[in-house]
This record gives sequence, C-alpha cells and structure tokens, in this order.
Amino acid sequence: MKVSCVTAFILVIAAGCHIALADEFNNFKVCGKTSTGGKLQRIVGGENANQGELPWQIGVSNDGQVFCGATLISKKWAISAAHCEIKPGNELILGASDLNSQKEVFKKRTVLRAFPHENYDSDTMENDIVLLELNREVTFNDLIAPACIVDKSKHLVQGTTAVVSGWGTLESGGDQPEILQKAEVNIVSRDTCNSKYSSGITKVMLCAAAPGKDSCQGDSGGPLVVDLRDKCGNDQYFLAGVVSFGSGCAHPDYPGVYADVAALRDWIDDKLASKGNVKPSTAEHTCGGPTPTDKPSPPPTDKPSPPPVGAADYFNDKGVCGTNGDTHFMENIQRIVGGVPSKRGELPWQLGLRYGDGQKPYCGATLISKQWLITAAHCKVKAGSQVILGAYDFGNGGNENERHRVKRTVAKVINHENYDDGTYNNDIALVKLNAKIKYTKYIRPACIVEDGEKLADDAEVVISGWGTTKSGGSQPKVLQEAEVKIVNHGKCDNLYGRYKITDKMFCAAYPGKDSCQGDSGGPLVIDKKNNGRDQFYLAGVVSWGLGCANENYPGVYADVANLRNWIQGKLESEN
Repeated sequence: MKVSCVTAFILVIAAGCHIALADEFNNFKVCGKTSTGGKLQRIVGGENANQGELPWQIGVSNDGQVFCGATLISKKWAISAAHCEIKPGNELILGASDLNSQKEVFKKRTVLRAFPHENYDSDTMENDIVLLELNREVTFNDLIAPACIVDKSKHLVQGTTAVVSGWGTLESGGDQPEILQKAEVNIVSRDTCNSKYSSGITKVMLCAAAPGKDSCQGDSGGPLVVDLRDKCGNDQYFLAGVVSFGSGCAHPDYPGVYADVAALRDWIDDKLASKGNVKPSTAEHTCGGPTPTDKPSPPPTDKPSPPPVGAADYFNDKGVCGTNGDTHFMENIQRIVGGVPSKRGELPWQLGLRYGDGQKPYCGATLISKQWLITAAHCKVKAGSQVILGAYDFGNGGNENERHRVKRTVAKVINHENYDDGTYNNDIALVKLNAKIKYTKYIRPACIVEDGEKLADDAEVVISGWGTTKSGGSQPKVLQEAEVKIVNHGKCDNLYGRYKITDKMFCAAYPGKDSCQGDSGGPLVIDKKNNGRDQFYLAGVVSWGLGCANENYPGVYADVANLRNWIQGKLESEN
C-alpha cells in the first residue's frame, strides 16, 4: 500500500514512536531543518552562511571571542569536542550568522555543565567529544533548531557529501571571519585516511575532505552534517561528525578528521540517560519542514594538529607567525623618535602581564604559539598573573571591555636555570597560558630567529610595549612602538665597562632618541621578508640598561638566537 506523506506522519505520531521525545532529541519534525528552504549553495572553500541557514550551529565564546563551535541537539543540550576544554560559564551564541551585526537578533546561554568523554585522549584525539548542558532551555524557531543525530548503525560510504560550518579561519593561520562560514566536503574512507595519518585514525573517527579546496572546514567542536532525506523527500540534516583535528588546514594530502558520532552514539545515549534525559530516538524520521533544493556548505577553520614530533610544531608556524594580515606591515610602523602610539592589530604578538583588572602591565611578553609566550626572567612572573592578548589601550581603568582583547592567566612559568639576578645573564622565561588561544588579526605569534643567528650591526629592528615614555615618567595608555638599530657587540661591551655584555645579550639603540623603547620582557623583532611580505621574528627580549635611552648606554636585550636551544628543549620536555 502506498502511504502518503501526511498519512505517514499521522501513523508515526499515533504509534507513539517518538512523541515522548518531542521536547528532547531527534524530534524529526524540527531537527535538521533550515529556515531558508534549504537553498544552501554548493561552494568551494567556504563562504558566508545566511542567518537561519545552519540553525544548529553554536559559537562557544570566552571573553567575547568565539574559540570553538558546537551543535545544538535539543532545547538544553549541545555537542562539541573534548579538546576545546569548554568550561562552565563559557558563553554559547545561538541563532547567529554575523557576530558583529547590529541587526541580527540571536540568543545567548552559558554552559551549566560539561561532560567530556571519560576516555578522551589528548595525544591521539580519540573520543574527542563532550556533551554541554545549557543553563536554561532555548525555544526553537527559524533561527535556532537542533540537528538530528545519526543512528549508531549508520555507515557513511566514501564520497558521501557532508557539510561543515563555523567561524573558523579562512586559511591556515588566517583571520577569523565575523560571518558564519559553510563548506561542502566528501567522506573519505577510513583505510584511505589511515594511509595519510600513519594508522592514527581509530574506529571512533571519520575523515572528510574536498580535494583542491583551499579552506578550513569548520571550527573545532563544530558540526559535520549529512543530508538524509525524510519520507517526503525533504532535506533533513543529521550530525555525523564533530570537528576534531587535521594536519594543517585543508592540506591536500591530509583530510580533516572528525569524531564519529555514529560510533559514539551509545556513549551519547548512556550519558544523557544518566543525567535524567530521554535517549535520542532511533525511530525513522517523519515528513515536515521546508523543501530545500541544495545543501549547506561551510567554512574554514584552524583545526588542532596531531601530536607534534618536536618543538618546531609549537612555534614558527610560517603560515601565521610574524604577520598581521597586512602586505606591507613596515609601512604602518612610523620611523619615529622616542616611540609613538601603534595602531590596533599592528603588533599582534605583544602581550601585557599584569596583576589584576584595572591595572596597566608590569611587564611585556611575546606570543610564540597558542599556549606559550616568552618574557624576561627578571619580571618574576607568578602563576595566576593575568596575560592580556590583543590589547591596545589600558586607559580608563584598564579598559576591560576593549574589543578584540582576550584574557588568560599564567598556568606555569619556566625561568632559565642559569638566570643571574645580578648580571641579568640568561634573562628569559617561558610562560604557559591556562588555555590555548585562537589566532585572529589582533592575536598572532611572532616567529623566532634561528639558533645562533647573528644580527648585522645597524640592522633595523622594532621594539614595543607599554613602558614609560621617558626615564622616570608615567606609563602611556596605548601600546607604543619604536625603531632602533643593532649596536656592535664589542662596542656595547666597551660602553658598559664593568657591566658585562655576555654572549646571551645584544644591544640596540637609536642615538639621540630620548625615549624608553618598551616594557621589560617585551619583544624586539626584526623583519625577514617572506616572498616580498613582511614577517617579523623575535630576536630579543627587553632586559636592562643604564637609564632610559641614555645616548651613552644602548638598551640591552636577551639574545633569543643564542637561547633558542634552551627554548626548544624546554618546549619539547613539556609536550
């Protein structure tokens, strides 16, 4: 007997297949539908999504910055990646497309509880999934609706079309877009994927890629959905994967890797049941909702890479370090005397260390990776100190609501074992952040000079910080920058007489400039052009001097090149 769409819908409800689940999971009348009629363009490399096009997409935010994605699966639950390390209190943004729009109306919730998989392995990224409980329920509408969840028996064959989405970067190491992105990819078989990742793809992972597409396919923790049409032939999207990791971003030889939701479905069911919720239904879905003609296609995102093999994987990501998105960065840095205010985003590796809210930095530091920074040992940084990233203006009581700013705390400090508080030899320290950060236009690492690299006399370098603008003066509100030149090592040693300039130090100055060129611990960078584009490398750490811009005594810096082996060795031992 041929059953009509309407009849099929009535039969399912009458039989009670999932009526009790209507307020929980896989409410097939609601889940997986789009408010745009499904007209989701098939695009290459990611493009803007319209509001309501991906209503299950959630942005997970900390201090106003989206750092991971998530997928709404019910009125009070979402799924993300365990490696995102989402904490209670993190903000959840629902129903959004353009995060900066003054016209869009979207909802915000916070994370009440997070339940990462008990067997999540941060080294192998196995079981990279977490359930998030919202602090209160959301109301489903055209802009906010859950994705359905694939059944545990669902096996996606190679070539199956899927859609990934998020606010991830548009290229490896690139800027985060303000507008939600979407991209279409194809499922890659586990055998093929394992051949690329040296058998590191387990049964709870799946792979997807779009050969030749120069894009990142979604934010960490965000959704990978597949279209499993309902009985009426309408598009209906099911969560099949959670963005987990990859080697680089949209690398042609390395597919993106996702937590396999079907393989983890039993864990999802059991965990939700243990929290007093009805398990997701396995009933066949019913008719209802719009009739889309094309499928979604989401975005670019920088995904965490597999376990690294050396310190080189922890810094000097040439795709991002030492740049700020401008083609000719040095054109933006005025060649000035005594330091002038920089422009926002001009020195994205510059960090401020401070004791608490409302204060100006007591020392500077330089970002070298997503979780590590370099400063001076003499700053005596302590665990728990604040680290301010992406900051520019510390006026007005610290300017705590400054846009683009991200706040972290110090989790660990590694001072050089041979640092001498009397001579300032080996004046360097590594500082670990309490949580990784996301690179943006305003937050990027500096590259690091090579081991033993010697800067030529008179080479032009740039220093920056919130240091005083004259000896004994007050601190400025906004970040300052100045250009100085390398001073011959022997000449500097002679100028300082009994104060020894060791091989772990070098000097820089600009004769006749009555200014202080940065905070202690802050960066001295040099431009080493890369294919015609400016790229800045950390060469020195502000250490000491006699007076401030004293024409007879150049500024003295810890020599990063001669401390490079120590940096690399420490990072390798920490990971």
